Amino acid sequence: MSDEFGNPPNSVAGSGHPAEHDAAARFATYTVRLAALVQSQLATRYRARLDADDVVASAWRSFLVGVREDRWRLDADDLWPLLATLVSRKLHKQIRRHQQDRRTVDRETAVDPIILDHHTPNADEAASATEALEAALDTLEPLAREVVLLRLRGDSPARIAAATGASERSISRAFADACQSLRKHAGLDDDDLRQIDFGVLLNVPDSIGDPAAAWTIAGGLPQLLYSELRLTRLIGQGGIGRVYHAVDRRTGAALAVKFLKKQFWKHGPALRSLATELETVSQLEHPGVARSLGWGRTPSGTPFIASELIEGQNLLEWALSASVTLVEKLERLALVADVLSAVHAAGIVHGDVTPANVVCSKAGRVVLVDFGLSSTTALAPAARTGATLACAAPEQVVPALGTIGPWTDIYGFGATAFAVLTGQPLHAGSTRAEITASIVRDAQPIAKSTLEPLLPEPLAELLARCVAIRIADRPQTPAPIARHLRDWILP
Repeated sequence: MSDEFGNPPNSVAGSGHPAEHDAAARFATYTVRLAALVQSQLATRYRARLDADDVVASAWRSFLVGVREDRWRLDADDLWPLLATLVSRKLHKQIRRHQQDRRTVDRETAVDPIILDHHTPNADEAASATEALEAALDTLEPLAREVVLLRLRGDSPARIAAATGASERSISRAFADACQSLRKHAGLDDDDLRQIDFGVLLNVPDSIGDPAAAWTIAGGLPQLLYSELRLTRLIGQGGIGRVYHAVDRRTGAALAVKFLKKQFWKHGPALRSLATELETVSQLEHPGVARSLGWGRTPSGTPFIASELIEGQNLLEWALSASVTLVEKLERLALVADVLSAVHAAGIVHGDVTPANVVCSKAGRVVLVDFGLSSTTALAPAARTGATLACAAPEQVVPALGTIGPWTDIYGFGATAFAVLTGQPLHAGSTRAEITASIVRDAQPIAKSTLEPLLPEPLAELLARCVAIRIADRPQTPAPIARHLRDWILP
């Protein structure tokens, strides 16, 4: 390939420097692979009882003791056979110990049943019941969740109706339905409900009408009133939030509204992620980026942001349609590379480039969404987690492999291209540990051999280089990638 795909600046840590594959990187890589090995050997009934990380840590301790006592022959470059043997022994030892403990319990003499009486719950009981109800609250539609939280806070139906824009009849019906649903999903009986710590559950910003109590958005974006929005349906969700199709009651315009889940209302990183998404997108003017429209809080305190609604399928859903040709797939991938070029030119790293985060509108527009993990390249790069695992770059799961930068988006683009062109994820596995272990192995050879039957060899090589484990081996900018894709489409 030409020099236009040149190496990243020498000043960037982890980009081609020998330290990228130093002892810290090898240790991190082995640790991830060992955790995946433990998960693969654990029967389902033990996965909730035995911690893979504990098993791996115990194996590392034995390894270091053996090194000190000169038990191992360490002349081989690959320590995997030895480490895999150690971790397997540790795992089987912990399983045997667990089985012995169970047999000991089974042999104990039965005791008289304890007669339970209502009592003041201890901290663990209250926390458990509160967590169960919080999880159940997240199963409710936004209006129902708002009604429950505001009623628990003591607000009247009339006050709730005024704050949410719904009728009092709708409020009463939503509350009755929500209570029934909460009992079903939380599995809480009357005794459990008495143990709930409502001080924690209702620990939200001060009062209705003060949505800026603990969270604001910079950049002059307008603050929206929840009562002026009518949510119609759920259109997507992720680890920390849900996105709804909504209608502005004043104008009738459709928009997309993202809410944080209840457990993240006061979670600093999640709040920053939501703010970052809106502030970042507001800086970009490109047809491949949805416009930011504003932000706000619901009456009960749930933060939300609003953006332009893009109706359509995500890139993978579109690519799996029977009528889509290879040329059409490459054309849309070129458009994704164009968007990334604009994003990087603005000094922004998206941080979570995946097929699910590319929306293909009915009019043929290709839009990159979900900038919640984005960062400015003007800041010192730091390792961040939270990216969609199947498309995450090695440096996002093992910081010792390098810093995060535009090359991280190149990796996400390569993983996205692989999924679009083959219909399969680049990194597969039944558990998080297995997928993570796949990420820290170099995917470039597998990607190249898989893509070569589909594409001309130079193009297959280029896309495979995007998912190289070494940052220095990847193309560093997306614009030349878009150009080469188009050169093949229109020779």
